[in-house]
Amino acid sequence: MTSGSDTAALARLSLRSRITTIVCVVFLVLTALLLFEMHSRERAMQARLESALMTSLQLNLESLQDVEFQRAEAYARRFQENRELAEGLRDRNTELIDLQLVELQADLDPTAAQFVSFDGELLGGSDSPLVEAPILQAEHLDVLRAQGRVTTGLVFGADGSLVHVAAAPLFVHARPVAAAIVVSPFQRTTDKLAKGFGSQVLTLSEDGDVLQSSGTAMVEEQRTKISAQAIRSGISLLGDDGKSLQIASLPVPSTFLDAPLYVVGIQDASEALRKSRIGNAISALALVSGLTLFLAFINWSLRHSFFPLNAVIRSLDALSEGKTDQAVNVPKTDDEIGRLAGTFEVFRKSMEARSELERVNRELDVATRIQQQCLPTTFPELAEMGFAADMVPMREVGGDFYDVFDLPSGKIGCVIADVSDKGMGAALFMAISRTVMRAIAASAEGPADCVTMVNNYLCVDNDAMLFVTLFYVEIDPHTGAMVFCNAGHNPPVIVGPETEPRFLKFDQGQPALAVWEEFDYEEETGLLNPGETLFCYTDGVTEAMSAELEEYGEARLLEAMRPLMGATPSDQLEAIMKSVSIFTEGAETSDDITCLSIEFKGQLARSEGDAAEQAV
Repeated sequence: MTSGSDTAALARLSLRSRITTIVCVVFLVLTALLLFEMHSRERAMQARLESALMTSLQLNLESLQDVEFQRAEAYARRFQENRELAEGLRDRNTELIDLQLVELQADLDPTAAQFVSFDGELLGGSDSPLVEAPILQAEHLDVLRAQGRVTTGLVFGADGSLVHVAAAPLFVHARPVAAAIVVSPFQRTTDKLAKGFGSQVLTLSEDGDVLQSSGTAMVEEQRTKISAQAIRSGISLLGDDGKSLQIASLPVPSTFLDAPLYVVGIQDASEALRKSRIGNAISALALVSGLTLFLAFINWSLRHSFFPLNAVIRSLDALSEGKTDQAVNVPKTDDEIGRLAGTFEVFRKSMEARSELERVNRELDVATRIQQQCLPTTFPELAEMGFAADMVPMREVGGDFYDVFDLPSGKIGCVIADVSDKGMGAALFMAISRTVMRAIAASAEGPADCVTMVNNYLCVDNDAMLFVTLFYVEIDPHTGAMVFCNAGHNPPVIVGPETEPRFLKFDQGQPALAVWEEFDYEEETGLLNPGETLFCYTDGVTEAMSAELEEYGEARLLEAMRPLMGATPSDQLEAIMKSVSIFTEGAETSDDITCLSIEFKGQLARSEGDAAEQAV
């Protein structure tokens, strides 16, 4: 509706106004493209600057860490090469350990060291709170012993602060006896980084907790917000109380930590952003002013240029109303723009309607083919039984269906059904019903159990309130015994070579499917004698209307079946379809017409088969 209203409003504008509108739109589009290009370039430049900032932060951090790790690793190797220290650690000789530590750690400050057995026992160490207790966990010591080489990383010291670690296994006669662990504060690295970065540097846990801070302190109450945003690696902005903080975050993995840490640099970008906003505001003001002047010029120019054309249009309007006194006070011109546009619009609408009709017909054709593929075209090949079926939809697609299938018990399942309503909705419900019926029938305990489960499934989410009448029978091909369940469907006709056509009687009436959830359907039994046929149909047969609005009816169906006593299923099907067609000739079809004919040959078929084998 909105699109139609906009189109009508545009059509009511004068040609001058339309041209003005088009020029304005083109100008706005070009301006938008230009602004987009400028914005893209600005973003690309910003991305390059951010990338350079991240690279600088990363290189500085890695360089500072390399210095600390190399220093600690050098001390760790000195401990590793001291044989007397290794023997003292093996023998738990405290005096020897302390003596060797004093000799080696003279220039350790502010680095500290500790010696730990591979069982986690602290054997000795520097007089520092960093190493008052073992700082490596048992699994780290196991890895260190297995690798047999110096390993570096980050870990939490005995006082809870973050430290650089260089751990080396010590050996006596190629047997690992203890680990020498050299540590230095990570705070020293972040302090140097903060000086080079010119800002505050935070060390965060994976959960965003601030572990330590270096450099110029930012607003304390923002720490929680900074932590939450900085945990995402990369460059981001955080605004608060008029300040804009630029945050650069780097993940710092470590061999000895289960989760990575994050080093976050924070800078105050408020001034730079303020200048950028002022520049953008000035650019926007200049653009709006230029656009206003441009539109004023275009409108003035078109007003003078279109004066003759407006006179011609007024004259044409008057002629369309039958008035001939409206003179054109301009030189004569042959202007056919308006008539051409009107003729083309009529042509366009006709083509649009034709295209839509063709699209609908194609969709209906596809739906018809799909539905035909849903119905079986072949039936079980049994010497004792014969089948024939057909469905003629009222429209391109219908709501009736039939099916014949083998059951695990050796019986033959036959079903015919009629969905309420017609057309596409009924066809979709029919496809669902047939699929569910076939899926459940193979595992159900009998017709009643099968129909009950199908009914419960169809009742769920049935907002369209559709329902299905259905007749389902299981036939023993050897004896002709039938077990059937009827859900509001028309009674089939039984006819044989020597028996008059008669309706199959039901002892109780039961509702259609998808009407009453949790309804317990009951089944009944019957018998087909050799040569008899069970002719099933939908109400499209008995309720077919003639041109005089007379129903075909059940009596006429029995009368039409009488000459078909002993006929094959296909002959019966063809005869009934022809009878209904003749009856309804000249009248509009009011419902889908579906028939399923089931013949039980029984002993007669087996006797003929045995005779044929003996003849061979």
